[in-house]
Amino acid sequence: MTGVGKNIKTLRTQKGISQDELAEKLFVSRQTVSNYETGKTQPDIQMLIKISEALGTETSYIIYGVPSDVERRKQYKKLAVKIIILIIFIILFLFLNKYAVYMRNRYYDPSITIFLSSMYSPLLFVFLAFVFMQACSIFLGAKPIKVTNQKKIYYILIALLAIYFLAVLPYNVSNLRISYEMQEALKNQVSYSSSGFSLNRFLDSLVYLTLLHKPFKYIFLIFGVLLWNFKPDKIRKEKKEEKQDE
Repeated sequence: MTGVGKNIKTLRTQKGISQDELAEKLFVSRQTVSNYETGKTQPDIQMLIKISEALGTETSYIIYGVPSDVERRKQYKKLAVKIIILIIFIILFLFLNKYAVYMRNRYYDPSITIFLSSMYSPLLFVFLAFVFMQACSIFLGAKPIKVTNQKKIYYILIALLAIYFLAVLPYNVSNLRISYEMQEALKNQVSYSSSGFSLNRFLDSLVYLTLLHKPFKYIFLIFGVLLWNFKPDKIRKEKKEEKQDE
């Protein structure tokens, strides 16, 4: 936590806020704020979050200081890598979508379309929203909303997405297998029939919900925003360091 007090003072003076004003926002005494800034006492994690909200800044800036140009360049590079991956995802989607149209028109085969609608598009929307919010954070100063149990909410969101994709995966694997077998049968000019794959009516409805109701897929944009908002930050690392120091 070295330098936290100095960072609080620097950010406070940059905002033009006095110790008394900051103390009033934090519901503590002016002496407590003074002790934080001089290093006599150290704020805990919850107080760090309150201070960052009162100063309108990132909690990591209070702990580690305002990012230097080198650190900002690192942020830009990480964002650039994500944007490149996103572009690759979009290009692949356009290629697969064109192929899906061909398969539907030529062979009346909807397997690729179902895969794109029920698995690929949701994953793309989650990643798109996450990258967009990260860009807003870097260039526009967008800040996540701090709440209690942030880490638990993040992993609950991950679990919900995992449950969805694991639920629709067998359906898509079966459809793609049937599509391949049908293509082979056509090449060999032999008849082919299959009953397809179905786990239960609920999962069937889930797949067709993503296929027929396009607004449903936009829910995954919300998931991407929420994942960005609740993603555990450097405070978790700082908390571990505090326990080690004790």
